[in-house]
Amino acid sequence: MKRFLDIHSYRLGRRIGDKLLYISDKEGRPKLYQMMDGVETLLLDVDRVIGYTLDPGRRLVVVNHDEAGNERWRITVLDNVGQRLAEIGDGRSINHIGTPGETYEIPYTSNKEWGSEFGLYIYRLEDGEEEFIYGPETGLYGSGMSRDGELLYAQVFRSSSDVELLIIERETGRVVDRIGGGGDVVYLPRWRDRDSLYIVTDIGEETPYLALYRVGGGIEPIINSEWGVETYGVTSSGEIIYSLNVRGDSRLYIGEKEVEKPMGVVTYIDVDGEATISMNTVKYGESIWRLVGDTLEPILYPREIEDLWDTIVEPEIHTYQSFDGLEIDLLLYRPRNREKPHPTIINPHGGPESQSRPMYSPMIQGLVSLGYAVAQPNYRGGTGYGKTFKEMDRVEKRVDSLRDVYEGARYLIETGLVDPERLGIMGGSYGGYVTLYMVTHHPRLFKAAVSVVGIANLETFLRNTGPWRRSHREYKYGSLDRDLDTLRRLSPIHYIDRVETPLLLIHGRNDPRVPVEESIEMYRKLSEKGVETKLIIYEDEGHGVVKRRNREHYMESVAQWFTRHMPP
Repeated sequence: MKRFLDIHSYRLGRRIGDKLLYISDKEGRPKLYQMMDGVETLLLDVDRVIGYTLDPGRRLVVVNHDEAGNERWRITVLDNVGQRLAEIGDGRSINHIGTPGETYEIPYTSNKEWGSEFGLYIYRLEDGEEEFIYGPETGLYGSGMSRDGELLYAQVFRSSSDVELLIIERETGRVVDRIGGGGDVVYLPRWRDRDSLYIVTDIGEETPYLALYRVGGGIEPIINSEWGVETYGVTSSGEIIYSLNVRGDSRLYIGEKEVEKPMGVVTYIDVDGEATISMNTVKYGESIWRLVGDTLEPILYPREIEDLWDTIVEPEIHTYQSFDGLEIDLLLYRPRNREKPHPTIINPHGGPESQSRPMYSPMIQGLVSLGYAVAQPNYRGGTGYGKTFKEMDRVEKRVDSLRDVYEGARYLIETGLVDPERLGIMGGSYGGYVTLYMVTHHPRLFKAAVSVVGIANLETFLRNTGPWRRSHREYKYGSLDRDLDTLRRLSPIHYIDRVETPLLLIHGRNDPRVPVEESIEMYRKLSEKGVETKLIIYEDEGHGVVKRRNREHYMESVAQWFTRHMPP
């Protein structure tokens, strides 16, 4: 398994003149680097970098980072040669970076004053002072300043189906316009000029489209397709480069012309000078490419992956009908030797507002190399298939999305694609919840299971998750005040007496989303019942396993668990 973990990542490539900035985990944790004339330099040495942005003139680099996975995001501001200019955040509050204008000031949102609610601020680099602009508001996350600094946008994330864009006057803090929300989403806003922004939205449509939004003047669609726009870039000449999410795979376009690309996901498009495309593909991993004419050429990818090309497999996309006739896509990674059915691991995605997509996964490729097939159903409630599909799992309808996963397992068995006597399940976050639900409701179907940062009890999860997250999580799962019976009925912890499947539980001690107590309580009750179970807690991780030394142990533990209980 280790050789698949040796494939480090290059993501979020952006150019500053002749320099290329990017995030890489080559030293074991995601950090910010730059490359110039083939020489790589570490720009910011902190525990974990999650993202960064630039001002329009590319004089400033604004970085978000945290410690030990605690998601108490701090902000470091660098100049374009890597000199530190400012630090924002105290390690306790959550501070989200905003996109600066041309005024040498940093917009950001923070919960430092209200805990569960956020305010919008501007930090002035000139004197180290800051201005409070707007708030408090629950879910006030993304922000960006117009070039002249007179207007700001702020995104209010209330749920996956309710993301509103506010336009705020700096001088007064007054909201002068707003769009989206109430069942619509607006994301990826970018100022075009003083009075207009490019946005991706699903207002009035099933799938997201690219539009020009004029403050106080409405929306003008630019790119509208049956498949959703996922990201875009607009060159100085007005040429639009964008990607569509087509059944999980990205399709890249310049205007109406499709650009050939490897199977995988376009994650970012940078158009300052040479167009730079960041992707996560099955064959090249997380990599950075340049667009020469209408041809993609790799700039940075982990060269070690070339030694695995004879082993790496791309997924087949299958479609099956669920219990009510709804069509569900499923990504199936199969070992190259397909002469007989393979032991198979069902791998439900997290979110649930997410989607399994064809990307490089060291865990999946490692398991396939051991002789397992890995199946990823894109069940209702996830993204990528439109508004209606995304809303089909709310509250009491959650059981329908769980049935989709079960029907996926039945499809694989009935078509002879898998060995029904060697079927396992593994998921993380919400996928961990699905895993726990499956082993409590279909105990004899699965021979082994792994839950990573999974939810065992929807009620205690909602009570104990970060207060800034509770309201938009209740939108999907149900309210503690109104839907307590449903939350309890759909919580795996209440069906412990049914479990027969050997279960491995993995969690980060500092997880702010799904508290570690969810796994601890599941482990305690299963141990009392006498079910074979094991609990691994990583003391320096949060919602997931990020650090290299921990990932190596994590992958080995998962492989050993499955090979012990359902050997390939």
